[in-house]
Amino acid sequence: MEKPTKQSFQAFFDLIHKNFKLLKEVGNCSYHFWYGDKQKVIQLFAGLSFPSVKTLDQMGKIKEDKLLVICITNIKENKVFGSTIINVKSKTEAEVISFAVHPEFQHLGFGKKMMDAMFEICKILKLNALFIKYRTYWKSTAFWESLLDNSGWSEPEIQLWYYSMPDINTQFGNDWYINSKLSAPYSVDAWDEFSLSKLKETLRKPDWKDMVPQALSPFQMEDMILQHASLLLKKGDEVVGWLICHLLQDDIVQATTIYVHPKKAKGQGMSLMAEAAKRRKLGAQVIFMVEKNNEIMLNLVNKYLVNDKTDRFELRTRIKKI
Repeated sequence: MEKPTKQSFQAFFDLIHKNFKLLKEVGNCSYHFWYGDKQKVIQLFAGLSFPSVKTLDQMGKIKEDKLLVICITNIKENKVFGSTIINVKSKTEAEVISFAVHPEFQHLGFGKKMMDAMFEICKILKLNALFIKYRTYWKSTAFWESLLDNSGWSEPEIQLWYYSMPDINTQFGNDWYINSKLSAPYSVDAWDEFSLSKLKETLRKPDWKDMVPQALSPFQMEDMILQHASLLLKKGDEVVGWLICHLLQDDIVQATTIYVHPKKAKGQGMSLMAEAAKRRKLGAQVIFMVEKNNEIMLNLVNKYLVNDKTDRFELRTRIKKI
C-alpha cells in the first residue's frame, strides 16, 4: 500500500469525522462507522481492504449502491488500524465482503476488536445474521479461520471447488480432450457483442428460474471477458449453457463460470471445456471452479483433470447469528 502523506491522512480523518458516526472510544482507538455511497467507500478504503473492494466491484460482485464501513483509527497519531466493509442485503441480513488489518498492526488483537465492533453495529441496525465467504488459498486463511472460530461463527461449508492447472497444454494429448466432442444437436457459438444479451434473455425463461448459483452467474467482469476462449453452448437454436473466461494476468486464464443446464445439456460439460481449450490463444495456466452440488462435473474433473500438479482449493461460507 502506498504510504499516505500527512496531508492525505488529514483529509482522510477530516472526512471520517465529518461523515462517519462515532461508535465508541477505547484507549487510543476510535471506532467509526458509516453507511454511505459505494464509490466513496471504494475510493477511501481501496488500499485497506481484503479482498480488494475495488476489484470486487469491477467483477460485478457488489450490486448495492451503498456499503457499511467500520474502521478503527487513532487520529492523534495518524494511524488507521483496520477496516471492515459490509454489504447490507436486506433489513435482517448482511455479507462481510472485506476485512483488513493494516500490515503494521497485525497480530496485535485488532482483528478481534474490529470483529466485536462489527457485531455491535449489527445489533444497532437490528440485523439478524452476517454471512462471509473466503478462499482457502489465501495466505491468511489459518489466522482468519481462527478468528472466526473464536468469534462464534458457524462451521465452514464448501460452496465451490477451485482448481488451478499450471499448464493446459499438458492436457491436449489426454483421452478426455481427444474424445470430448460435441455431437448433434449440440454446438457452440463463439462469443460476440450479442452473447450477454442472449444469456439475459435465456435466464428470464421459466425453465431457468433459480437454476444458476450466484457464484456461477455469467454476468461477472463483463468488460474483461476473453472472447476467443468464451462460448455459448446450444442445443439446436436454444442456449443451454456457457463457458466464460477472463484473462487475470498475461499467462493466467480463469474459466470464471461454466454452466450447463442439467436437464437440457447433461453430460456436455467436458466437451464444452475441450471446445474452449481448442480456441485458447493466451494463458497456459488455467483456473476454473465447480459448484459443490454438481457431482457429475466434480467426478469428471477429479477423474480426468486432477493430478499431482493440479491444485485444489475451496470457497467456504460461514454464518454468524447476531
